[in-house]
Formats: sequence, C-alpha cells, structure tokens
Amino acid sequence: MLTVGVNTYITILEIDDYMTYQNNTSWYTLPDAPLNPGALSKESYLIQVFDMLVRFLGGAPSVNEILKQAQKETVIYYYENEAIIKKRARDVNTGVERTNIGDWEEWLNLDNFNYIPKSVQQMLGDYILHSATNVFIEICD
Repeated sequence: MLTVGVNTYITILEIDDYMTYQNNTSWYTLPDAPLNPGALSKESYLIQVFDMLVRFLGGAPSVNEILKQAQKETVIYYYENEAIIKKRARDVNTGVERTNIGDWEEWLNLDNFNYIPKSVQQMLGDYILHSATNVFIEICD
C-alpha cells in the first residue's frame, strides 16, 4: 500500500497524469496494485523508485516538489528502459566489465552504475547543494 512520505513521494494519480502528459499509453496496462506478490504494478514502480531515490540521497527527506518531480522522471525512465537496466544490473553483478552493441561499447562497474537518470541526478544534486547551503547558513546565523 502506498503512503506518501513513507514509501513514495507521489500518488498513482500524479504519476498517471504525468504519463498522460508524456503520452505513455502503455503505462495504463499496469494494474494500480500488484495482482500477486512480486507482480509489476504502478504501486511497485513507485515504491521501487522511491527506494532508489532514498539510497541515492542517503535518507528520505520530507516530500517536496523537487523530490516529486525526481520520482516522476525516474519512474518513466525505469519503466521505459527496464529490460536494459536489468540486463546491465545482471552484467555488473556477474562481473561483466564491458558490453558491446555494434560499434557502441559501455564499460560497466559498480562505481558508475546507477538506475537514476543523469538529469534526475543533476536535479537532486542541486537540491542537495541547496539544502546543505541552507543548513550551513542557519548554523552560521
């Protein structure tokens, strides 16, 4: 069960609206809640991405617009690229150091492997910097 601020930053209605805005109609084939344990659902995507964001941030900050947007962006990225992401994760976990697709080559290691898109990392990096600056200013005043 989804609880905003506990295991998600956004509701199913918010991600549905965002997917409509992004013209991602296949999202609506997913049930809201899992039909059985481990099954894919909108809820499972939201919880999984929330957990990724919390690990990336090193904790679960209070709900705000930056975190809500970060979750929306990461859900759509993960939903649209899940097969590739899971393949990369399997490769990294089994010790594969590089992979090739035609002329394209990617070096894989745990240091540079992340599920969070670069645009969201930047968004969160700005958020972390802004939050740390505010804390520093409050301490110094």
